[in-house]
Amino acid sequence: MVGDSLRADIGGAQGAGMHNCLINRSGKKVDEAIANPEFVITSFFELHKVIGELNGE
Repeated sequence: MVGDSLRADIGGAQGAGMHNCLINRSGKKVDEAIANPEFVITSFFELHKVIGELNGE
């Protein structure tokens, strides 16, 4: 799951046992008290790195 909401997207994905990636376009500090994302990117152009890591590349 890729999303921009810690509570709805990342928290929901974690609750469902899914891999998750926060897109943090603003670069603000992530509030880990809400959810701790598995991956954090600032642009969709970085998503290929996450996919590569999940595929063991």
